[in-house]
Amino acid sequence: MHEQFCHQVLGTYPYVLRSAWDKLVYTGTGFAPTVVRDVQEMRRRVESTPGAIGYAPALAPDDLHQRPLNDQSSQPGGVHQ
Repeated sequence: MHEQFCHQVLGTYPYVLRSAWDKLVYTGTGFAPTVVRDVQEMRRRVESTPGAIGYAPALAPDDLHQRPLNDQSSQPGGVHQ
């Protein structure tokens, strides 16, 4: 799923993303992303961390408070908060 996210959403390769994160961590200007065990842990962390984002497989119908990144209908200019 990570490889698909990198290609389809970010338009890059996983090794390029990793290199960018490594550079931020090495220079002290950023922190590495948190890797979680499963979708439930990711959702708990995102819900409890202001400004956090996460990605998961396609949403189930009961996940109405979440939207896929390609859903640009509810925010002007496709920006999601």
